[in-house]
Amino acid sequence: MTSIGRLSLVISLSLNALVALPVIALLCSSATVRSHVYQEVLAKRLGRPEIVFVGDSITAYGGIWAFRLGRFDLSTWNLAQAGSSTRQILERQVRPIAHERPRVAFVMAGINDEDKSRSGAERSFGYYREMLDVLRTAGTEPVIQLTLYRQNETDPDFVDNLNGMLRAYAAATGLSVVDLNPVLCRDRSLRPEFSRDGVHLTEAAYRLWAAELRNVLAERENRRPERPSTEALAR
Repeated sequence: MTSIGRLSLVISLSLNALVALPVIALLCSSATVRSHVYQEVLAKRLGRPEIVFVGDSITAYGGIWAFRLGRFDLSTWNLAQAGSSTRQILERQVRPIAHERPRVAFVMAGINDEDKSRSGAERSFGYYREMLDVLRTAGTEPVIQLTLYRQNETDPDFVDNLNGMLRAYAAATGLSVVDLNPVLCRDRSLRPEFSRDGVHLTEAAYRLWAAELRNVLAERENRRPERPSTEALAR
């Protein structure tokens, strides 16, 4: 083999390794590592965001939403970060990704905001509305995911007030709304079978959530939504 041939072989093997090693890690490691490898090593380096998720730990712990949506590509990004308030989601997730102009952004926020008063809900809504406006200005279609109750929710009025304002905004702007509370909650409380610790969700809850979102995407693309509905499955 000539020196040029050997060099070509080395380059080829190196390139294959660069792709193969992350894929092996993606398949063989823990859920947390898989999510990191997909998002940071593969998607951000080789993909372009078309569908993005922004939010706090409830969204973040959903892991690789691309797989949950049946999209086995590198164009569905989970940007959510645990512990984030609406203001932090706006500044740390929404503003940076808006420059990438994704097609769709699924947004959920609010439960980590400290002020749960009526004025606090109005302030949270202000940040949430700014997120939606930033995305719309960038040409991205936001999908509002209403704030979830926690188990034995101590501030149900905050959740109701924020969600009421979000519903009114959606009605005025024509944005889509996903309300998981009828699916995952009862009597303004997250159902025990769908929660690991009173706040965060079980795998069964994420499956129901993902089915709702697949319906949204199907309707958006003029396809018939999945049946049966997730609300029926949750009964």
